[in-house]
Amino acid sequence: KLFCELRPGLIGWVALNFGMAAKQHQKAGSISGGMLVVCFLQGLYVWDALYHERSVLTTMDVTTDGFGYMLAFGDLAWVPFTYCLQARYLVDHDPRLSAPLLALITSG
Repeated sequence: KLFCELRPGLIGWVALNFGMAAKQHQKAGSISGGMLVVCFLQGLYVWDALYHERSVLTTMDVTTDGFGYMLAFGDLAWVPFTYCLQARYLVDHDPRLSAPLLALITSG
């Protein structure tokens, strides 16, 4: 139960983001700044969650909920395939954000 709570879904999310970046590179010849920011910030979130994985031992999911639909489907399918939608959108609809705007987004 603890394994399914974080690792497969979050690592799958990052893997799909990198796949979206590769697809954007294949289609456009480069990876946009917006895609880099999305991959970096979401990757940082995942790294932090995995680094502090022991903290999940105190959450309601682990302490009281059983291993049911939420863990079996939600964490293994819902998380990676819906959380990567920002990167998926950027593959085809890059807004071409300027460097100062990307810096503002990243610093906020």
